[in-house]
Amino acid sequence: LKIPAVFTFLDYYMICDRGAFLLTDGKICDELEGKICKRCLSKIKLLERRLIIWLRKHLDGIITFTETSKLRLIRHGFLPEKIRVIYTYTIPEEFKDKIKEKVKNSAFIVASFHEHKGLHIILQAWPKVLAKIPEAKLTMVGSGPKEDKDRIENLVKNLKIINSIEFLGNKENEEVLNLILEKEVAIVPEQWPSEFGPLALVEALAMGTPVVASKIGSAPDFIQDGINGFLASGEEEWIKK
Repeated sequence: LKIPAVFTFLDYYMICDRGAFLLTDGKICDELEGKICKRCLSKIKLLERRLIIWLRKHLDGIITFTETSKLRLIRHGFLPEKIRVIYTYTIPEEFKDKIKEKVKNSAFIVASFHEHKGLHIILQAWPKVLAKIPEAKLTMVGSGPKEDKDRIENLVKNLKIINSIEFLGNKENEEVLNLILEKEVAIVPEQWPSEFGPLALVEALAMGTPVVASKIGSAPDFIQDGINGFLASGEEEWIKK
């Protein structure tokens, strides 16, 4: 019909059927779409991908949120001149300039329990944090499949840190924003290249809460290490930051 078509990349489904560049064994896939996809997809899904590939070739424009994401799209064959980087996030009006008293020595994570979210890295580092700050408290928002939930709960039990950890489960966004306001530090331990935020990172920065994040994906697009937050790439760095 010759109607201009623009696609906004909210995730990577357009170039990875799993949307997250993760293989079925949970490992990060850094390959271009092609033969490797047979490891993850059924024949029907592979046929569906052909339609998507045809569709994306006919897009007039693409919107993505970070320069890091733009570079990935170019690597996957999208034309640079068709891509615009526009970050659209704004704080809800009722939270603009809102202030809450910070809970001393408090940290906060919002993430699912899937391994690529990196909760295990923070939990393994937490005993060393407690050795330096015994009164430190870590609040976790999120959930996951029973297998992942059991893995996280067993790790907390084995590390004997249950008294310093608070599990809140899933929460509405308004509750999450209030938690961000009252905690001293937001932690974003992503272990895969989430190149659109992730949202908790952007929300924390937007409301003036320092962030410690994995040095991966688009986190360096948002965080200047030591200025508006900290970037870490290993357990020892996490403890130091």
